[in-house]
This record gives sequence, structure tokens and C-alpha cells, in this order.
Amino acid sequence: FDTEKFLADLNKHTFEDLIKLEGISRPLAKRIVEQRTLLTKFSKLEEVRQIPGITRKTFEALAGASPETLNKLLNAPHDQELSLPDVVRLTTTLPGVAGCLLTAADGLLLAASLPQGLDESRLSAFAPPLFKKIGDYTAELGVGTVQRFTLFTDRQPVSIFQAGAIYLVVVHDAQHFSKALLRRLTRISEELARLCRHRAVV
Repeated sequence: FDTEKFLADLNKHTFEDLIKLEGISRPLAKRIVEQRTLLTKFSKLEEVRQIPGITRKTFEALAGASPETLNKLLNAPHDQELSLPDVVRLTTTLPGVAGCLLTAADGLLLAASLPQGLDESRLSAFAPPLFKKIGDYTAELGVGTVQRFTLFTDRQPVSIFQAGAIYLVVVHDAQHFSKALLRRLTRISEELARLCRHRAVV
């Protein structure tokens, strides 16, 4: 998975940059800057782990998720670096999936492979606000937080999963819709969300 644009260089980040990273409070950001100044620079990520206040969970969030779990879920070699088009292509090979796309929160199409007759741009544009609207309604009803939902139409089911800052939209094969597939797609979306968070390097 291509994570280059999500990398955060701890040797260059300012205090203001650091507090935007997951799990980094203002006091912790201050300690990171102080330790970096003391060392001149971090030479390895493990040096950050020694800073007081850096818990295992925070360190793992900084270091980023391993792509190996996503690769396994998509039946890809564990050492293969997957691009977003690769994720889409491999997802469509899963039994019960007729097509899928990845879209940004603003509706920008990132990658797609859909059955003939479906408009990629339209589905990409409508998926995020549709997800948000349903989330708003469930919140008002007090029935919980939406993690994913499936629309059952007279043609085929369509599921939308929020994966951090992006959305995974899956068009199902109507004859092979299953809860097992939904669970697998949920895990794929969770791994995408983890991999699309900021990661730290030194």
C-alpha cells in the first residue's frame, strides 16, 4: 500500500504539525520537540518510543499500520505494495463482489471498477453525503453509530464502508451476498483506514 503521502517526518514537523497527529497532546508534542533538539535529530523511530508519555498505542499510531493484513485479506503477496487501483482490482476478485470504488470524503473518485451501466462519478459523488445523512439520522434516533450500511435494490445490493478519510463502495453480486463477505469487507475498510492515517518516520 502506497503510504508516502501519509508519512509525517518527525525531524521536520513543528509543534503545530505534531499536535495534529493522532494521540499527540500538546504536552507530548512539546516533549518530542525538546527530545529532538537534545539529540539534534531522531536517527530511528525507537528513540521516540523512549519519550515519557509515548504509550504503546500512541507509538503504534505514529509508526503506522503494517500493510500485510490488508494484503492477506485481498489475497495479495505479503510484500507487494498495493496502490488504490490495486485495492479496487483485488476487491472485485472476491467471491460475491461485482465491482467497487474508492472515493474521498469530498466525492473525488480515487479508483473504480464497476459493472457496466453504473456511473463511477455519480456513485463517487453521492456515497459520502449519503453515508453522512444516514449517520445523522441514526444519531438522532439514538440507535448507534453507522460503520457501514447496505442498500438492497431491485438490481443488486450496494454497501458503503467508511475507511477513515475515504469510502469503500461495493456493488454485490445479488446471487452471492453473504454476511461473511460483509465481515471481510469491513476488515478491508478498517485496514484501509489504519493505513491512511498519518505515519511517522525519522
